[in-house]
Amino acid sequence: MIATPFPDRRRLPFAPTPWLALAIVALGLASAGCESARRPVPKNPIARDQARREGRALVERACDAAGGLERWRAIKDVSFRLDDHWRGVAARVVRPWPVENVSGPFEALLALPYGRVRITDKNGSVTYGLGASGPWAMRGKLPSSEPGDLATARSTVPVFLFDFEMPFAFLSDDAVQHSMGIRPAPPGGPVYEVLVTYPWYTGDRSHDWYVARFDTSTMRLRSVTFTASLWGPGMIEYTDDLSGYQEIDSLWIPTRHDVRMSYPFRPEMHDWSVSSVQFNAGLEDTTFRGPGHLLGGS
Repeated sequence: MIATPFPDRRRLPFAPTPWLALAIVALGLASAGCESARRPVPKNPIARDQARREGRALVERACDAAGGLERWRAIKDVSFRLDDHWRGVAARVVRPWPVENVSGPFEALLALPYGRVRITDKNGSVTYGLGASGPWAMRGKLPSSEPGDLATARSTVPVFLFDFEMPFAFLSDDAVQHSMGIRPAPPGGPVYEVLVTYPWYTGDRSHDWYVARFDTSTMRLRSVTFTASLWGPGMIEYTDDLSGYQEIDSLWIPTRHDVRMSYPFRPEMHDWSVSSVQFNAGLEDTTFRGPGHLLGGS
């Protein structure tokens, strides 16, 4: 995912009831020992510049280990099957889908980025898309008239596409990388930590940050702690543990993501996976123009 041209905030498609929101806040305040994963960058200009150079070098090494930036840039489009499962009370506040369990085909152009995903909810088939004119949705073969569907399209397509593109996404869109040093003893052994942020002109992406953790031996991305302002309060941090790496067209792709809230409280949230990954199927931008084009319009 690169920048999206829609800087306004989305309306949560499923607003929490007051008692549920208060319960979540109270649970967060009652949690002990939780600290934000984001640490301050050096204030000294020389030290800060060095942290940036080291951080970018680490991300470049990770991209090399994942198959190489040149190979990644040769990928124009991707399609895969997305399976996403949400659980728990906290998930009801931030879950971007209208249902807890989602399965369906996901297609996207990487450079623009445009995408669409088709799922089934309690009312039948629904397609969420993001194209040149913004988010769109279809229920069955008709354009959706439900406002929440546009919010879902806007909050799901770019987030899942960006996460699929990691670690290469951390070199896109004028990203700024700061090395945060080595964390010696997380589960699985030591990792390099890199804070990744995005400039204000990159739209929605600029509201969030990412702490990427790379295995010191393999340079494989092991976990990412991030904020997702498109899903709800920007104060909430999530940690995504990546696994199930598979080599697909000379690129190493993590096929499983286990996500939990990690600040200010720590419930498990959801796990999602990709399968049947295919690159360069020849998708065009017209695929993502929305209901007018799909129904035969220009």
